[in-house]
Amino acid sequence: MSTLKMEKAEEALRLAIAFLDRFNMRDPGAIGELLHPDCVFEAAAPAPLGTRHSGKAAAIAAIGQFFKAMPELRMESEEVYGMGRHAVLRWRLTGIPGMAGGRRGVDLFTTRDGLISEIFAYAKG
Repeated sequence: MSTLKMEKAEEALRLAIAFLDRFNMRDPGAIGELLHPDCVFEAAAPAPLGTRHSGKAAAIAAIGQFFKAMPELRMESEEVYGMGRHAVLRWRLTGIPGMAGGRRGVDLFTTRDGLISEIFAYAKG
């Protein structure tokens, strides 16, 4: 497979890993560099439907609120895989007040134009 085709095949996987790294830097602006201007971020909370944030600015603001509300929040990767425009990141969040063992879930990523266009988060419990 040519280098160009391989880059496209791995696009979402690379972006999901970059999202994880920047999340743990706790820098919403750095995460924002990965987001498409028209991105959609659907947070897992509140259950059962979560909250939809449309547009890059709204997604950055929502992620920033997570960090403010939970200063010790970290995302540990349990598994990440993807192909082409889609990736799955299975994670464990730690540093959540009142949840000593953390919380597990997944983020589903879709990419467009080399940026993250959708993040749909789902959490257990």
